[in-house]
Amino acid sequence: MKRLLLGIGALALAGCTPPSEEERAIVLVITVDTLSKAMADQVGMCADLQALVGEYGLDLACMEGAVAPSSWTGESHTRFLFPQNYVGKKRRLAEPSCGDSSVLGDIRQKNGGFYIFGTDNLVLGDSGKESCGLNRSAFTQGADKVWETSLGPEEMAPLPEEDRPVHQAIGSYEAQVKSHHGIQMFLNFLEPGGHEPRCWATPTSPACEELWDIAVESGIAEANADRVETWLDGEFYGKFVRLFAVQKKDQESRWRPLFWSMIEDGIHSLKGPLLFERLQRILDATQEAGRLGDLRLVIVGDHGENPCVLRGLGDDSLNCGHLGVPTEYTAFVPVYTIPAAMGERWIEAGIAGEGGKVWALGNMGQGLLAEVAVEVPENWPKAEPVGTATSWICQGPEGSGQSGVHIEGDQAARCRHGTCDAATFRAPTDASSSSETLAEVPENLAPWIAEPDWFTVACRK
Repeated sequence: MKRLLLGIGALALAGCTPPSEEERAIVLVITVDTLSKAMADQVGMCADLQALVGEYGLDLACMEGAVAPSSWTGESHTRFLFPQNYVGKKRRLAEPSCGDSSVLGDIRQKNGGFYIFGTDNLVLGDSGKESCGLNRSAFTQGADKVWETSLGPEEMAPLPEEDRPVHQAIGSYEAQVKSHHGIQMFLNFLEPGGHEPRCWATPTSPACEELWDIAVESGIAEANADRVETWLDGEFYGKFVRLFAVQKKDQESRWRPLFWSMIEDGIHSLKGPLLFERLQRILDATQEAGRLGDLRLVIVGDHGENPCVLRGLGDDSLNCGHLGVPTEYTAFVPVYTIPAAMGERWIEAGIAGEGGKVWALGNMGQGLLAEVAVEVPENWPKAEPVGTATSWICQGPEGSGQSGVHIEGDQAARCRHGTCDAATFRAPTDASSSSETLAEVPENLAPWIAEPDWFTVACRK
C-alpha cells in the first residue's frame, strides 16, 4: 500500500508542472465606447495613459491609423471580438451567433484560465438577445463570469460606480489575479469616451450653457428646469439632436465646434473616475500579485462620434451622433497596447499600420492570439492588408443600415442605401476637418461602388 501511495504521489507531482508563459498570460481588452482617435488626441489621452502606466514600470504604445469595423457598438464589437463575422453571410450580423467563439474565448479554450466579461453598455449584455446557454447570450458566451446590465445610457449615467457591472468585473479580476493561472477579461467603459447623453456631467461648461440656451429658445426645454435631469431625459435628448441635425441643419459650421467642445467636456469630466481609476485598480491588483510581466492589455475605441457633420450621399441633414455612414470621426479609433512592444510586433507582422497608415481594427485578434501562441481559427478571414480598411453598418437602429466605407490610403468609396461616391478620407485633427468628394472614382475603388455596391450585397439577408 505504501508503494502504491508513493506511486500516486509521484504521478501527482509530475502533473503539477508550472504553467507556461502563454498559459499564465493575462489578456485584457478594454473598449472605451465612442472614443474617436481625433478626440483622444484632443484630450491628450496617449500622454495621460503613458504617465499612468509608467508609475508601474510599464510602457504603452499609442497606435495610429486603426479603423473600426462599424460606426455602431453592436456591429463593431461583433467583428473585432469575433473576427469570423468579417466575411460571408455573417458580415451583416449585429451580434455574434450562438456557438461562435471570441478572440478571448479562443485563448481560454487553448490555454485555459478564467474569462471575465463586464459591460456598462446594455448593447453588449443579454437585454433582448437570444440565450446561448445558461445565463449567457451572444457577446458573453464562453465567459466564466459575466457582469452586464439592462439599463440604458440615461439610467446608467447617475449610477454609483460600486453598482456598475464593470466595477464588479474588476472585483472578479482582483480575486482571480492572485492565482497563477491565465486570465482573459473584456470590459466596456460606456461614458468616458463621450457617449450620449451629454452635458449631464458638465451642465455649466460654456458649450453646454450655449446649447442649453438654444434648446430653451427653441421650446424643447424650460429655462428653470433641472438641467441634469433634463439632459438625462431620453425624450428631451432625442428632440435635442433632431433640433440641430434636422431643424437647424443649415448652420453646420456653428454647431460643429459646440458639439466638439461638448464631447470634450464630457471626456475631461469622466475619464478620471471611469477610465483612469478603473485602470489603476487593475494595475494595482496585478502589481500586488507580482504579475505585471504577464499582462497584455489593449485599450481601443469601438467607434468615434461626429461633431455634427453633413451626412451627404443624398441626405442633407447633419450627423450629430455615430450612426450611418462611417466618417473620419467615427471610423478612426485609438489603440493603446501594454506592453508597447506588443503593438510593435503587430506592425512587424503586417497586421497594423505605422506612421498613420490605415489598418483594420479587426486584425487585432490575430495579434492577440500570436502573443499567447494560439493558432488563428480556420473560420477567421485573412488579415485585411495594411493600407486598407472597411467599415460598415447593416442593422443599426434608426434606419442607419446598409452604409459603409472602404478605405485605401487616404481615399475611400462611400455608400448609403445604394447611393455611392468616392472621397478623400483622412484622420481628423479638429472639429473643422472634412472630406472632399472626388470628381472621378479611382480605379481601385470602383469595384466597391459598382451596382450593386459591396455594402448592399454584404447586408443582404
